[in-house]
Amino acid sequence: MSDAIIASVEKVAFSDPARPTPDEKAGFSLTEMLVVICIIGILVALVVPSLISRIPSSRLNSEAHKVGTFLRQARLKAASTQKPIRVAINCINHFADESESCTAKMETAIFSDGIMDDWGSIRDGFLEINEKIHLQARTAKDTWNPTNGSSLDANLIWMVFMPNGQLLSSFGPPINLSLWYDTLSEEKASWEITLNPASGRISISERM
Repeated sequence: MSDAIIASVEKVAFSDPARPTPDEKAGFSLTEMLVVICIIGILVALVVPSLISRIPSSRLNSEAHKVGTFLRQARLKAASTQKPIRVAINCINHFADESESCTAKMETAIFSDGIMDDWGSIRDGFLEINEKIHLQARTAKDTWNPTNGSSLDANLIWMVFMPNGQLLSSFGPPINLSLWYDTLSEEKASWEITLNPASGRISISERM
């Protein structure tokens, strides 16, 4: 018997009959694949709308904390430089044309012969708020009302952080800044920044 025949006989004799051949390996049937695709489709239909609905709220949260951080930086700069620091928030262009953003500008007091007579811009002291987010300034006695415009000072808001921590503003204390996303109705969430006029402390909270 030739070597080729002997090798063939040994291969058959010692092969594992339980081991599947390449053609017999298990795989997904068409039905199983369709079931998996259907399950994935159902999960996507349930999860994606929820995630999309949370995007405006997430952006609003981010912008509120960004504005709060900017105000805290102004407060700290007033203490470190021992000069009044003014923050001017301008939403006039935003409410005239919603493609424009509300902006915040930080300025330092300029003194001449010991008397403050002007305000000068501060390097990196500029903040642009997301153009889809509205901002309204009000006092505690004002009712929150998301309308196209601030209830105070024709959409131009300014506040001055004093070196001793005291806060002055273009409207009476206590000071609240409400931010809401343009797709959120009055019944939905907004974020509010509260500034303490006595200490200049800033707190941020969600309004439901």
